[in-house]
Amino acid sequence: MPRFALSLLLALAFAAPASAQLLEVESGVDAEAARAVEAERHWYVAEMPVNSEGAGERRGAVARALVQVLLRLTGDRAVALSPVVRKAMGHAEGLVRESSYRVEGDPQAGVPLRQVLSVEFERSGVEALVAAAGLSLWPLERPQPLLWLAINDGRGPRLVSAQQLNVVRPLAERGLERGLRFALPAGSPVELAAVDSVWAQNAAAIRALSGRYRAEVQLLGKVYRAEAGGWSADWLLTDGDAEVARWS
Repeated sequence: MPRFALSLLLALAFAAPASAQLLEVESGVDAEAARAVEAERHWYVAEMPVNSEGAGERRGAVARALVQVLLRLTGDRAVALSPVVRKAMGHAEGLVRESSYRVEGDPQAGVPLRQVLSVEFERSGVEALVAAAGLSLWPLERPQPLLWLAINDGRGPRLVSAQQLNVVRPLAERGLERGLRFALPAGSPVELAAVDSVWAQNAAAIRALSGRYRAEVQLLGKVYRAEAGGWSADWLLTDGDAEVARWS
């Protein structure tokens, strides 16, 4: 149904004056459309740290930004190996819609300053590149995996909850680069008590808890100190009853 016709029906259905109701509905629809456009634009934006605003530095950053956008849109980790994409990286500036520099960081909080280049690419040009490279676009409406993460620093495994977002920030940033936004459990007593099942990567035992969040996709992770030093991690991704992937 055309937007004007829908607005007119809504105006007749309510007691408010027709003109006022029409304006309210039209504004609401326009606002919703604007939010949808803005959400779609996000998929074509990437940010890269740079050392300067020099031409060579910018050229490399724009090329890397293009690869990140292609990775987010296709989900193909080997996207940069495509001969078509590698050739396009040398001319990535021609696909740029707009760009800007900014400085971020907080030295007083121990976060060093750094300069970042934000690049938005033209949607039509990027999608044409995807087609030319023989790649497929990943649907923009994607599941939100529920992340069940247990960490053992030598004192026993502990569950990471939504109150500890800083712990998983690097993982969350990697997910966003690929167009995935993780959710975390709230950290209720029942969930905290299930840490052994998370550590054992018993997806069936955790599925009932994930059901409270209406999450079909689960990512179970265990992070621990490696014998040679540093940290190691094991991961299990499931979708419903099916195991999708397992890696370390």
